[in-house]
Amino acid sequence: MKNTIYYFACFTSFMLILSACKKDLGNYNYSTLNKVVITEMTPQYIGYTGKKLTISPKLNMSNGQAFQTEGYNFEWFSVDSNMLDNSKSKTVLGHDAKLDIVLPLVPSRYALYYRVTDKETGYFSEFKASLQVTSEIADGWLVLNEINNTARLDMLAYNQSSKKYIPYTDIISTMSNLKVVGRPLLVQYTDTRDISNFQSIARIYIGTDQHTYSFNNQKYTWDIFQDLKNEVMRPTGNDFHALKFSSTIGQTYLLDSDGILNYENITTMTMWGPTLNRLNTGGTIKISPYIADTKSAWWENYIVVFDIQNQRFLIHRGSNQALIIPSSSQPDIFKPEAIGKDLLYLDFAPIATEQFYALVKNPTTGKINLLRFTANDTEFVLLGDDQLDSSIPIDKADQYAIDPNYGYLLYSIGNKLYQYDPFNKVNKVILDLGNRTISRLKYQKSAGWWQQRYDDLFENLILCSYDPSQPNTSGKMELYNIPLNGTPKLTSSYVGFGKIVDVSYRE
Repeated sequence: MKNTIYYFACFTSFMLILSACKKDLGNYNYSTLNKVVITEMTPQYIGYTGKKLTISPKLNMSNGQAFQTEGYNFEWFSVDSNMLDNSKSKTVLGHDAKLDIVLPLVPSRYALYYRVTDKETGYFSEFKASLQVTSEIADGWLVLNEINNTARLDMLAYNQSSKKYIPYTDIISTMSNLKVVGRPLLVQYTDTRDISNFQSIARIYIGTDQHTYSFNNQKYTWDIFQDLKNEVMRPTGNDFHALKFSSTIGQTYLLDSDGILNYENITTMTMWGPTLNRLNTGGTIKISPYIADTKSAWWENYIVVFDIQNQRFLIHRGSNQALIIPSSSQPDIFKPEAIGKDLLYLDFAPIATEQFYALVKNPTTGKINLLRFTANDTEFVLLGDDQLDSSIPIDKADQYAIDPNYGYLLYSIGNKLYQYDPFNKVNKVILDLGNRTISRLKYQKSAGWWQQRYDDLFENLILCSYDPSQPNTSGKMELYNIPLNGTPKLTSSYVGFGKIVDVSYRE
């Protein structure tokens, strides 16, 4: 009987509670949450390190009421997508309704967040965008000048917004504490990696006759540098420097002032140091500074060099620790292992039928031949052995270049640019610069990943010249498109340099 009374009392209490709750529910007036709506922001932004970045969002309430700034907190912050440690990747940029700052971020790709938080409820609205931070000197032409026997590095920096090149003078002195010593020899951009952690390093080498300075330019700064001799894994002298670089993605050849051909390939953990200009039988081979690099896929390095003393072609490929003597598909008429002539010029022609060009001169008769051949692994296949007319002054050339579009051999003597067509055996002057002297002639080869803009740009001939009466101020860099008929068409011209010694492109 007691249990029955107890259960009845519990049931009665439960029903009273439900009744009270039901009645209480009717006392509330429910409505949709009034949220902040963020507009007039875009999904993507580009910012420049150390420059102003201004973003002005428009804020409204979802119910149409006016937005009251004093009732909210604001936060702008970025997250670096390239950093592995998320705890260190967030950077707070501001606490105002609008962003108006000098951008403190180093070049990278970021996620940009704008968060508006209700002070009373803690609810927030958020807008996320991508932010590509770059530097004003992140992409463009590196121009090495000779000024009173010293080196000065200038840059024509590509501006992504205007699609134009902005000149910067003496960027090493203005952006680092380094003083470059010696007469300038070369500038080289290389897309490589750090052998210790495999992280990307945009390497820029600035070479003089006393030192070669190695810059880690991955973050587009110029304060991480060292002497190349500290990267080479063997003892070197005080004035050790580079004579020639030839590079493609992830791997680079170096011919240095000790006469050693070195090779660096981060993928195979190979560092500068091993002597490649030798055969398996031993003994260092003196090779020409002309190195013909096929610039093939990054895992298939292949170069042709020339043994000066033995007057022969040699090959280096893959991970070999020595050079290889090539054979010939026509040994009766073409003996690459015994040319018997001096080399004037050697390079790779990336035309439809990819091939090597070699200008050679008979030391006895003075006659000049142009050899053209392809490489089938270690076998050379001769395409042409043309004896040039004695009236062609090609052996007097100061500079050589091979047109990658049509295979013309271009060369300069003083103020004149010549073109030799090896297929129709025609030689002619295609440009006369009057009182100006040509100081550099080249076609830029890409060192990084493919981009159509670079392909289009690098199809142009780079021609640098100066007035000998004003060598420190009259330097000019011009880009020419040379069509099939051989008449140069000027596409770009840049002034304000000294005597330009070398040019490379920071991709």
